[in-house]
Amino acid sequence: MPRMFHRGLIPALICALAVAFTSLPGRAQPSPTTWKVSIGADSPDHAIQGQDFYPRTMTVNADDSITFTKGAILGHTVTFLSGTKRPELELPQPDKRVLFNPEVAFPQGGQTYDGTGVANSGVLDGVGKSYTLTFTKPGRYAFVCMLHPGMQGTVVVQPAGSKPPLTQADYDKASAAQWAESLEAGEALKASWRVASAVSASGTVYTTALLSNPQAHVSLFRFTPGPLTIKAGSTVRWVMKDMFEIHTVTFPGANNVPAFLTPEPRKQGPPKIFFNVKGVAPFGGPRHAGSSGLYNSGILVPVNPPGPTTYSLTFSKPGTYTYWCVVHVPEGMSGTIIVQ
Repeated sequence: MPRMFHRGLIPALICALAVAFTSLPGRAQPSPTTWKVSIGADSPDHAIQGQDFYPRTMTVNADDSITFTKGAILGHTVTFLSGTKRPELELPQPDKRVLFNPEVAFPQGGQTYDGTGVANSGVLDGVGKSYTLTFTKPGRYAFVCMLHPGMQGTVVVQPAGSKPPLTQADYDKASAAQWAESLEAGEALKASWRVASAVSASGTVYTTALLSNPQAHVSLFRFTPGPLTIKAGSTVRWVMKDMFEIHTVTFPGANNVPAFLTPEPRKQGPPKIFFNVKGVAPFGGPRHAGSSGLYNSGILVPVNPPGPTTYSLTFSKPGTYTYWCVVHVPEGMSGTIIVQ
């Protein structure tokens, strides 16, 4: 009887020790973690825009998720292209209208990503909007904002159960330093900003630049350092040097500022979104006659082709003229010309 008891006791003890061992603190398989990345940032007046992801690079484990959350008003996407070609933003239609590409505008790819296919948040507008993606396979994955060339990041995915090199608190601290450095560069850009003037036979030409600092990942969402005072007959010339953006110079006159995009509802599925011709096409000619009509540069881009990269307008009559970028009205991108 004792021998039989002894024989039964040994297996029982082994099982008990195995259970106890696997339940020791630190021995359990870690649960998947949801990490946080901020999309964009800006100064309190929205004039300085951080065109970046904070942090730009993050290491996670397979089965972990990342929630990307908007930190500014400016619209962005979070897009994993998996090596495929970046889609065009504009799709010309047979009726001459231009469609905002649905592959950019709307989410695609589901809630998980294994390094293949396209995973896209769609355009996230407004502070606090978010997009969560779960990573199921180890690898190194690049992602971009499809609206802002040069705005990109990387997710490194380790095997499940690996020890992450940094904590969320570490990433938050690094992100704060990243934005502080960019904001400082933006303030320096703003402080050095000047309007140049040159006298010619046809009158004085004032030149102002729409600026960015690609190395610091910041754009300046203003037209001039302040209201610009000129004499009647003078010309103002805007030069597009913001490498992240598109802008317009739009004098709405007595009208409302034209919308940038116009949605067209459908019975099923998301709406079709078209670029508003009044907002994105040139209008009004090269001389502002002091009327209450629309004068518009159309879309300005930083390189030519496709161009255009500049816009000039001559002011014939005294008055105070307010103008806007139709793309960035929510960020308060407006200016004033005082003609004496």
